[in-house]
Amino acid sequence: MVPTRVQQPLRDVPFADCRGCLGLPRFRRWVLLSAVKHTGFVYWQDGEMWLGYLEEFPDYLTQGDSLADLEAHLRDIYEDVTSGKIPQVRRRAELAVA
Repeated sequence: MVPTRVQQPLRDVPFADCRGCLGLPRFRRWVLLSAVKHTGFVYWQDGEMWLGYLEEFPDYLTQGDSLADLEAHLRDIYEDVTSGKIPQVRRRAELAVA
């Protein structure tokens, strides 16, 4: 997911010893909002291939030529299973017991 840039106006900067400074353009700042989420995954290397699955969705095993390639495939799976594109997705969860 790409971070989103949001432009927010700042208040006018006061100039105590400046006359006629009113009418200066308002200063603006860029705020970088990170929409990065984290989820766990399990992975291992089998020969030259990297295999893995998301902890929350263990039914969806995938592979890659490298660890980075595997992570890209896992991101695609996460997007698919959380967007509703795949019906009847089974999830893994934890239950607190006494």
